[in-house]
Amino acid sequence: MKETKVAELALIRAIPDSLIPKTKPGRLQGRLVKLRTEIDKMFNGYVLQGAELEKVQQKIMAFAEKSGWEGKEKHVCTAISFMLAMIEDSEHTYPEKITELLNDILDYFERKKTTKQLCYIAGDIAAKKWRGIK
Repeated sequence: MKETKVAELALIRAIPDSLIPKTKPGRLQGRLVKLRTEIDKMFNGYVLQGAELEKVQQKIMAFAEKSGWEGKEKHVCTAISFMLAMIEDSEHTYPEKITELLNDILDYFERKKTTKQLCYIAGDIAAKKWRGIK
């Protein structure tokens, strides 16, 4: 598996990994668990090791530094907006289910009125920076 795709999958999987422990059983948690399951299916037992793992970590750290996100917690809607733009622009293909689940999670927060237009703008800017990482 190419390290760019692995890095993209790792970034997407970070959403359920970080949010599931903070959520109560319900619609949101159900969507997060399904998203994690879909990502795990794509990994299909694939294990990163050695130099490949290091390349993926370097790519993610380069993005964190270039985007200014390093060490900063971002609103979940900003992160999801970034991931949707990243998937749309990716050279790799992703199951439609992943996009649907990300949109469902985003919809959950929109209904709670916790999103701001700035989340979408920041997500798009981050996706442009991601594209610039080699």
